[in-house]
Amino acid sequence: MPAAPPKELTLLPNGLRVVCERLGSARTAAVSLHVGAGAAYERDEVAGVSHLLEHWLFKGSDTFPTAAALSTAVEGGGGYINAATGPEATIFHAQLPADEWRTALAAVLDLASRPRLERAELEKERQVVLEELAQIEDDPFELIGVLLAELAWAGS
Repeated sequence: MPAAPPKELTLLPNGLRVVCERLGSARTAAVSLHVGAGAAYERDEVAGVSHLLEHWLFKGSDTFPTAAALSTAVEGGGGYINAATGPEATIFHAQLPADEWRTALAAVLDLASRPRLERAELEKERQVVLEELAQIEDDPFELIGVLLAELAWAGS
């Protein structure tokens, strides 16, 4: 088995850690931003706010003022962009053809650092998140995972 390519770690002055890894055979560029925000850090009275914010951010940013503009820039270039919120982190990620890596980076960073957060979009996204949560009950394996986590972390 060939040795894994070296990873390059850069610590920026603001504390942000940047990890780069070049895979010689890859023809795509993948960018992800991991933010320490999730349900484990939320008080009961704001439970779910990290997940809601993750959705809301995709409604537009300074560079990509609408969800359609973001989609056109990334998906129109043959890539994808998405995010996920877990108990301890929210992860934004994009993947595009390798020569479009700047677009992937710009999209992920712009969503996280310069969102528009238009109030009119908040309620729409709240409904989407509630629908996602209701769908958990339709997937027995996911429901078991939720129930086990509730038991394991009860009161914490």
